[in-house]
Amino acid sequence: MLYSESFENGTVGAAPIGWSTFIAWVFNGNNNSLSSGNYALIDGSKSYNGSNSIHFRGGQNPAQIVRALPAGTQRIHTRAYVNLSKVLGNSPGDNHEHIMGIKRTPDANDEVRVGQIKGVLGTNQVPSDNIAPKMAQWNSGPQLAPNTWYCIETAYYADTAYDELRMWVNGTLVHSITSASDWNNGALPADWLSDKLNYAMFGFHSFSGNTADVWMDDIVISTQAIGCGAIPSSSSSSVASSVPRSSSSVSSVVSSRSSVASSAVVSSSSIAMSSSSARSSVASSANSSVNPNAAWDLDTQTSYLNFVTTKNTHNVEVHSFAALNGAIGTNGVATVTIDLNSVNTGIVLRDQRIRDLLFETASYPTATITVTVPSTLLSSLAVGQVALTDVSATVDLHGLSVAVTTRVSVQRLSNSRILVQSIAPVLTRASDFNLTAGVETLRALVNLTSISAAVPVDFALVFNAR
Repeated sequence: MLYSESFENGTVGAAPIGWSTFIAWVFNGNNNSLSSGNYALIDGSKSYNGSNSIHFRGGQNPAQIVRALPAGTQRIHTRAYVNLSKVLGNSPGDNHEHIMGIKRTPDANDEVRVGQIKGVLGTNQVPSDNIAPKMAQWNSGPQLAPNTWYCIETAYYADTAYDELRMWVNGTLVHSITSASDWNNGALPADWLSDKLNYAMFGFHSFSGNTADVWMDDIVISTQAIGCGAIPSSSSSSVASSVPRSSSSVSSVVSSRSSVASSAVVSSSSIAMSSSSARSSVASSANSSVNPNAAWDLDTQTSYLNFVTTKNTHNVEVHSFAALNGAIGTNGVATVTIDLNSVNTGIVLRDQRIRDLLFETASYPTATITVTVPSTLLSSLAVGQVALTDVSATVDLHGLSVAVTTRVSVQRLSNSRILVQSIAPVLTRASDFNLTAGVETLRALVNLTSISAAVPVDFALVFNAR
């Protein structure tokens, strides 16, 4: 660890010792006070751990603390427990709000901003003003609820073939940039963040006209992965000690009911760390000790399956299912059952029409996906490690069974928790399941020019050891 800060040894109402401030566009000015309207001050009224945290009040004027990084830094992780007064992510109408990032210069003119872009958790790079993820995922995805503590970690890698960024919430990867194709406004150069690793920043800055109160606690800056169990020592230091803290005390990250396309959670190639990178970011003692014959149950609160529809050629919408059930048996066969009556498009009447006219749930109330996950793969992964594999799945829908081959990532989140996630959306065709007539009925009913008969489907399935 390079630096840590628990705010316990600081003075309530003052800036933390050892940190610079960037308040209302002024670096290390004398305008950091409660009376100024924008501030970054130690607060004794709310904390994740101990008695104190830091309280940011910002909006169109930034409120940040800033720390200079060692010369030559090319890879860091930043972690903070964060509590916001407003929603972040899955927030239609919002533009850019960021809560952490890195800077080339102490101002806001040359930096990488991480938080929210276009209503989805994401990244804004300045001065290019490029953003990620792409438009199809805007105003959707995971949501950070107000007045809830979240463990948020961001990684910045400027020593890879294409510079990479990753963002985790409560240990779950929710956003990443690993290739030029991840940007919305055209490709950035391969070294798009390599000159930005001069300063690390934490705070709140809005480009949507939103003012918010944000509290942060137990901030850590490290050259390696940090996770949600490391509590910094009571003072800011260059080498932080840490003690275990159960991750179960951290609020659950994201409602599985949010409408999200796969790239909003993880871009098509972004979840994959290379095996060597994954191993370097976890302790050698983190190897799995789970019985490879153990069974796994689907976590219905954090898993999701979504589909994307296109009407009138350019109108793209993301929909989801609210009810999933599933398990991985001792034979490695995973089965996920979708309650088609739980379809959620955001419009009640449209949900009913899809149930009655498309899925015909009176006769076909569920869809089932069956796939074999190699048991050796589950048993061999270390905590934090990710593997990519091709799987053959059988999809039973509308009375028909169709074989589908797709590529998924499998990540061990802990010794008792795994994540299976689509690498890219699975393209489902209405004709494969005798749904073409239903699509045409829906189109004619609302007088649309067209509804695409090809529907991308994506999923993230979290399983807990039984």
